[in-house]
Amino acid sequence: ALLEALEGLFVGSFAVMLDGLSHITEAAGSVITVLGTKYAGKQADHKHPFGYGRIEYMSGLIVAGLVTYAGITALVESVDKILHPAEPAMHFYTLLVVVISLVARIFVGRHDIHTGHLYQSSALVHAGREELTHSLISLGTLISGAVYLLFHIQLAGIVGLVISIIIIYSGLMMLRDSVSRLLGEHLDKALIGEIKDIINSHEAVKGTYDVVINNYGPVAHTGSVHIAVLDTMTAEDIDVLTRWIVLEVKQKTHVFLTGVSIYSINTCDKEVIDLRNDVQSIIDKEPHVHDMHGFYYDKEKHSIRFDAVVDFENNNPQETRNTIKNKILAMHPQLLVYITIDPDLV
Repeated sequence: ALLEALEGLFVGSFAVMLDGLSHITEAAGSVITVLGTKYAGKQADHKHPFGYGRIEYMSGLIVAGLVTYAGITALVESVDKILHPAEPAMHFYTLLVVVISLVARIFVGRHDIHTGHLYQSSALVHAGREELTHSLISLGTLISGAVYLLFHIQLAGIVGLVISIIIIYSGLMMLRDSVSRLLGEHLDKALIGEIKDIINSHEAVKGTYDVVINNYGPVAHTGSVHIAVLDTMTAEDIDVLTRWIVLEVKQKTHVFLTGVSIYSINTCDKEVIDLRNDVQSIIDKEPHVHDMHGFYYDKEKHSIRFDAVVDFENNNPQETRNTIKNKILAMHPQLLVYITIDPDLV
């Protein structure tokens, strides 16, 4: 970055200086990322019982702001260069510096991606891809310099404009990603599937539902889950089962389940089984409704309760709830029906 910035200043090439500036912002961003990672790894304490992992997202937000600011500054300067062009003292050594920059960017980018995959760091993989994207900036600078040396056509302002737009776009995408992580993103389907497979591998588990994962940083996850078991299990059996589930999920996925709730499946009462089958047949025919679980029939109060899993494409879950309820009442008018709508988190 310093080599390019000084060379660009010496020969009066705005494109080369801008290329060096983009390197400097990336270097500054790397420093912030390192500091953010360091503090994100602090041990949990009384004030922050789930650790400091989200600091890494905050550092990403700062880096994105720096990149966007650098791009806007470059855009203003590029427009000025287009309106008021100046002849640079470009020569072969200038292009050599840009070639060094281009090779360095490609090397660092590929190294970051490889290391990111090796240590399962999505942040490092993202940084490597950004570096490879920014290698286009160095390529553009190289082309504009070559065109000037060969044909004496001044493209620095135009190339600078293109480079600044790339930088701004990159910064805005980084801002979008950082804000998205802070808001809380959709759960990782692969992780949810792995957790369900671990839990369902226990013979006593007849279904796994409502897997909710809370993210407190890239490697700090807590969560809860509901499991269905037969009504013939004792409290002692359930206690042993849930302890094993928490232990295995923690060991294999590094997700700590803070709660394992129980749904009881009635296996003895034919009336309950027939009623559950009737409700399931209604659920199966409803669009945007993926599943039904947690079914419970209270004979004394003549009421049923269950959860219906509805996808995010359903714009009116209340209407879906009423539709299901009315169809159940058409078959069993004596019942009180209570339906909980669960969003499809997977």
